[in-house]
Parts: sequence; C-alpha cells; structure tokens
Amino acid sequence: MQRSPDAAFATVPTNAKYYFTFLTYSAEIKVVDDGARKRLSSIEEIVAESVHGTRPIARTETSTDATSLPPRYEDLGRIASGGMGEVRRARDRSLNRTVAHWEHLESALMQTRFQHEVAVTASLQHPGIVPIHDQGILDDGRPWFSMQEVRGRTLDEVIQEVHRTADRATLRTLVQHLLSVLLRVAETMAYAHSLGVVHRDLKPHNLMVGEFGEALVMDWGIARRPDVPELPDAGSATITPLTQAGDIVGTLSYMAPEQARSEEVSASADVFSLGLVLFEALTGTPAVDASAPALLARFHTKQMELRSRLERDSAVVSDELISIVERATKPDASERYADAAALAADLRSWLDGAARRQRARAALADAKIKEGEVGALRNELKALQSELEALNRTLQPFDDVPAKLPLWKAEDRIEELRDQLEQNEAQLIETLRLALQYDPELDEANRALASIARRKAEELEDLGDIRGASRWLEVLQTHTQ
Repeated sequence: MQRSPDAAFATVPTNAKYYFTFLTYSAEIKVVDDGARKRLSSIEEIVAESVHGTRPIARTETSTDATSLPPRYEDLGRIASGGMGEVRRARDRSLNRTVAHWEHLESALMQTRFQHEVAVTASLQHPGIVPIHDQGILDDGRPWFSMQEVRGRTLDEVIQEVHRTADRATLRTLVQHLLSVLLRVAETMAYAHSLGVVHRDLKPHNLMVGEFGEALVMDWGIARRPDVPELPDAGSATITPLTQAGDIVGTLSYMAPEQARSEEVSASADVFSLGLVLFEALTGTPAVDASAPALLARFHTKQMELRSRLERDSAVVSDELISIVERATKPDASERYADAAALAADLRSWLDGAARRQRARAALADAKIKEGEVGALRNELKALQSELEALNRTLQPFDDVPAKLPLWKAEDRIEELRDQLEQNEAQLIETLRLALQYDPELDEANRALASIARRKAEELEDLGDIRGASRWLEVLQTHTQ
C-alpha cells in the first residue's frame, strides 16, 4: 500500500520511546577506571579506544529501586535508567501537569557534569529546547531536576524511515520535510550561538522530531557557555557511538576537525556537524562511516568528497543544497558559515525557492490540463469549419429553411466554440505566466508560451492584422531568449 508523504512524520505510536535531554549518560556509558585515566595523545588513540575498546572499562551499577520524590511530585513510574541516573514520570501536584523527573546516581565528578548540563539548558529559552521546570537535592544528597515530558523520535530514526520509501516523488517530498525540520534546528542553534553557547555534539541521535511536529535540539551536556567554566578533565569516557568526555568531547563521526584536535571551538564547529546531518538527511547514510579507518582518513584529509556522493545518492538533487553542505563542512573553520544563523539563511532561501518551484510545477500541471481542453476545442472547431464548408458547397440560395438549418446550427456552434477557445486560451496563458512568476526559469512554461505566441502571430498575420501580429511576435521573443 502506498504511504502518504507525511507518514514518516505522523503521530508516534503508543509504544514509542521517550527521549529526554539528559539521557546521554544512560546505560550506554562506559567509564574508564581510575588506573586507565590519562590524557589522550592523538586522534588515533581516541578512535582505537572508541572502536576497539582497548582500554580497561568499569561499569557503574544502576539502582532500580523506586525513589522518594519531593512532596510536590507524585511518582508515576520509571521511564528509563542508566549509569548516571534514572528518569521517572511524575505529576507536578502544584501545576497539575506531567513532567519527566531526572535523578542523578553517579560520582561527584559526574554530578558536576549533571549540574553543568542543568545550568546550560536552563539558561536557554527557545521552543526548540526542552525546558527545565525545577531542580533540587534529594534527602540522600543526590541532585534532581524536572523537565517537560516529550514524546517523539530521534532524527536518525526518522531519516531511516524516510529513506525506506521506494517511490522517488514521495521520497523527495519527505526529504523536503526533513530539510524544514533541519531549518528549525538551525534556527534553534542560531539562538544558542547568539548567546555564545556551542553545543559540540550535534548529530541525528541528539535531534528529535516531537509527536506534534516539534524540532528539538537535545543533550546539552557538553555544551560550552561563555560564563560557565569548562568541566574538569574526566579522563576518558566512551559513550556510544564514539562520544568522548574529557579534553576531547563530542562524537567523532560528526565532529569538526578543530574539535577533534582538542582546539578552541566556536559556533562554526556546530555548523560543521549540521552540515554532516544535512548530508545524512539528503542521502539516508552518514557522511562518515563510524569505523576507525574511515575516521582516521577523514581527519587526515583536507576536504571530504561529498559532492559526488550527493550527486549520486541525494533524494533531492540541487547544486544549491550541495553548495550549502560543502560550505558547512569546510575543514578550515574560517571558510564555513560563521554560525547557524548564516547556514539557516541559505537553507531557508533554498526551501523558499523549493516551495516556489513546487507551486510553479502545480501551475504548470494546471496549464497542461487547460492546454488539453484548448486542443480539444480547436479540433472540434476545425471539424465544424470543414462541415460548414461542405454544407456551403451543397446548399443553394433558394433552398428551403429545413435544408439550411444544419448550416445555421454549425455557424452558431462555431461562434460559441470561438468564444470558448478565446476564454480557455486566455486562462492557459494566465496559468503559464503564473508558473513563471513562481519560477522564471521554468523552461516548459516558456516553451508553451512561445508556441502560443507563434501561433497567434501567424493567425493575425493571415487576417491582415499586422499590429496584433507584431505584439505576439514580441511575446515570442520574450519567451525564446
């Protein structure tokens, strides 16, 4: 059965997962034990550790017991738990709303990271960032906070579902929906960048499409804020897939080169990551294979060769989009978009153009229908004119009225058809011009108008209307340039 174009963005089923801003440090985290902690000396060591697990790893046991929430909250059950904490659904008795209540279960160092994430996220007030409602300390000294409960799917899940679509036209429509989601993500990051905040771990898994169409940027745990000191060196933690905690933070397969080199990063590092997410949305596959050889090759290459892959695999083939991806992923940060606002401006411009082109194609489709109606009227008129000529040859001036009736009916019908033809041609010309208003470079509409102008000029010239023919020749010249 054919899927509707919006199927991949429909309401999430009841068994859908819940995603929360602070689940990065969940059951996936592996904390390197104290004996193995040291500064990583090179990208090669990072990749080897991340992919092959060459360092000793110790896991922290997670408590699964029910917890005692602050009196303001009614416990509605656990949603998820992991190495750093657990999330419980709770009812806020004071405001009568359901929230996600997050409790920390980790070490003092990880509590610092926890509190850093709370501080950064709470300072960001934007529709694309899940808000924190409250925070505090439990009786046993563990920090907690409550936040908006959000249902939805991560962008990587949506991308995978979209690119399973077999029909190319439907796929193009769905990918354009994805690009509109990414525009809202870029606008969210433009807001963060305006405050000097750099996310440092943008990837499809940290972006979410909400149940009601929200585009959300999640997981601000390693974000850098100008007025908040950098976190202390945590040694090395490996967070699937390839996320590093410590001096080098982020996900290597989406990380800007300067970030991978542990250099100072700016908003352009987030732009690099967004460029790779845009590539993935267009093609359905990550730009960088998350394996050690591929990652090492990427960091030792001046420029990733993405254009040929986009030309081959992109569901929406557009030189403008390819240029956006290429500029966003320049290895030299100074050659990229300065921040997400600049990237968003170009993406918005392309989407506006895509919308105009879509309206132009719709107008062209209407014009083709009208062109068929004009053709049918012309054929009928031509047949009646032939019939009229035959009747004129057979009838005599002295024939009686019944004999002349078919001639008169044919003449009346010819006049009626001429009026209808004139009206339909006027509507056809108006529709083609509308298509060109939306997309002046629409060749098919230009060719159709040129054909009409040529025919009109010839008809008027045959009738001796030189001035009228000249006007249509000017129209012909306009649409053949």
